[in-house]
Parts: sequence; C-alpha cells; structure tokens
Amino acid sequence: MRTDCWWFLIANANNLQQERLVSPIRLTILPLLALPVSALTPPTDLLYGHYELHVDYTPTAGMPDAGWRFSVSYDEDDDFSTVGGVVRLDPESTVILAAPMTAGVVPSPAGAFSRFGPSGTPLWVLPQNNTPSTPFLGVRTTMGTGIFQARVGNNYSPSGQGSISLRLVSVEGTGPDSGGKFATWKTESFGTTVFSFDTTDGIGAADEIPTIPVSSHTHYNWAFTKPGLYRVTVEAKGKLMPVHGNAITSARKTFLFAVPF
Repeated sequence: MRTDCWWFLIANANNLQQERLVSPIRLTILPLLALPVSALTPPTDLLYGHYELHVDYTPTAGMPDAGWRFSVSYDEDDDFSTVGGVVRLDPESTVILAAPMTAGVVPSPAGAFSRFGPSGTPLWVLPQNNTPSTPFLGVRTTMGTGIFQARVGNNYSPSGQGSISLRLVSVEGTGPDSGGKFATWKTESFGTTVFSFDTTDGIGAADEIPTIPVSSHTHYNWAFTKPGLYRVTVEAKGKLMPVHGNAITSARKTFLFAVPF
C-alpha cells in the first residue's frame, strides 16, 4: 500500500523533475489501490504534464500475442517525432490523477455532453489541448512500419505503414461503483465532437479507436463523472503483415485513473 508520501514525475516542455509531495487530497485514494509485487517501475502518480498511453509491439515468431507492450510514457526531450528519450512507466504502478484544474461541469446548453447529465453536472476532464496544471494525455504507438496491415472498416490490407485499434473492454473501481461514467472524445475541425469510449450507454463494439497509425501520437479528452478510482482496461489489436505471419493479434492492459475526493 502507498504511504502519505508520494513521488510524482512532473514533466513539461522545459524540464523534468521528481518531487516528494505530501497532500491530504491524495490520502483518500490511498486505500483504494494495492500495488502488485510484479510492477516494473516504482509507484508513480501523474498530476500534470505531457504523457501517453503507449503501445509497443515487437514481432515474436510463433507467439504473435506475446509481442505487445503497454506503458504510460513521457518524452525527456519532448520530441515526439523520434523514439529517443522515451521513458516508460508500468501501468500497474502508475496512477493518472484528475488534477484540481480538471474539475468542471456539463456546459449549458449541454449538447453532446448531455450524456453525462443535465447542465451543471460535475465533470472532470483531462483536456485534449495542453493546459497548465492538468495531465495532457495522448495515445502513442512506436512500433516499426511494415509490421501491421492497415485497417479500413473491418477489413485489413497490406500497407507500408499499417495501423492498430484500441477497444474499451471494461471500466471498474470505486468511481464506477458509485455511478461514475468514463468517456473519451476528440474535438475535430469546426468544433465537431467525436466520441471513442463512452460508458454512459454501456460498453459495446462502438467503444473503440478503430485506426491508430503506427508511430503516431494523438490526444483526446478523458472525462469522469464521479470521484474515485477507475481501472480502464483496453485491448490493442491488429493484423500482422504476411511476412510476420498474417495473423490477427491482440492483448489487453489496465490503466489506472483517479479523481480525488
């Protein structure tokens, strides 16, 4: 279990530092999470800075599902055009916190956000845009080109670049247990809102990011409607190029989010 002393990796465009912080805000999260002894990196809580839900893949002969690797990452040189400087944290020991600046309400008029409740309903949002004092969380892949085929709809075809998909499998924890909902969306050109994951109507086939190009980096809004811990399990999936076996391969991982009480 964690103590009341917390290590945070706090990253921004100018520096990277470790700070030992004590805060009663985080004490209410403490009993919710027992860390597995198998965690590969120390307990880490991310309060603000630029981070990624990171998916890697290395072809493994005869064992296509063994090649996946998941992490929460940050980039020491803040250069997302290369794989240099990437630091990977184990999702099993890393909690992404909804910082105080993420607290808000469903707008008026609610529009597409009425799914969370009427205008004025509490809503914590990790924003798509880089906003001071909040986690700036994206989805990143760094596997090489020529490994995966490209997916268009539900069909795959050989591609020089290729893509994978990311599907929402489950959301569990004290937040959902108290009625909390989880969703992600992107605000596209001209203000269009496109949801990827959305538990307000349950979890189904539509809760998916269907096309994530390999070696890509994209940001989303991440929303929660109640305080508590959210264990968000996703499944990465793709079809390997013929040279790597032509098999459909997938793997699942749980990422940890927390909205302080």
